[in-house]
Amino acid sequence: MSDILRHEFVGSLVPGATLRAVRANGGTSRVFYGQGELDGACGIYCLLTAARAHGSSVSFEKCRRARDSERRSFYEASREHFFDGTTLSDLVRLATQLNVFGSVQRISGTPRILIERTIKALEKGSVVALAFKNRRGEAHWTLAVGVEHRRLNAGDQPTAILCIDSGQVSPTLTPHNARIELALRGQFLRPTDYVADGGVNRRIHLYGAVKLAASSETKPVV
Repeated sequence: MSDILRHEFVGSLVPGATLRAVRANGGTSRVFYGQGELDGACGIYCLLTAARAHGSSVSFEKCRRARDSERRSFYEASREHFFDGTTLSDLVRLATQLNVFGSVQRISGTPRILIERTIKALEKGSVVALAFKNRRGEAHWTLAVGVEHRRLNAGDQPTAILCIDSGQVSPTLTPHNARIELALRGQFLRPTDYVADGGVNRRIHLYGAVKLAASSETKPVV
């Protein structure tokens, strides 16, 4: 039997010339936020993209004008981290302040455990912010939104985590613009290369993850 590839994404994403997501009111919102060349705000872009992927209408501008203290705190804290980057603890705090997710859960463990729990979270409809470092020690956040499966003679096997990366070109026609390649070593899946549509292909070390679940009711920022 020949190999068959299958991509599964969180249900609200709508591919097209511009990646959009279905909102609670039946409309759609633009999902992708592109990162600048000089900032270190990939974590902030990742959170806003995650919120939009779940159908929220939240935006950085709406947080700036928000009347509730949590979202205003998100805006103020985001400015502090805009150039210096976002740690795992920072991202959890910022995600909580954004106040659009049903739950925010930090995932700890080895790269193998992070991959296993990310796949399980995606299968249940959550998106996952993933933190990795390249060989130069440079850290980056990317948003996991789907899984690639390859059907082999031995059965169905995940072969990649499909991601939206704010530092790459905007996704078109498919809901992702980057992927973390997975290799089966023994009985376990392990991350190997990070491949992006912009031509980036590099070895990575996955060191952290934050599960961002959809809320039961998505409410626009007032």
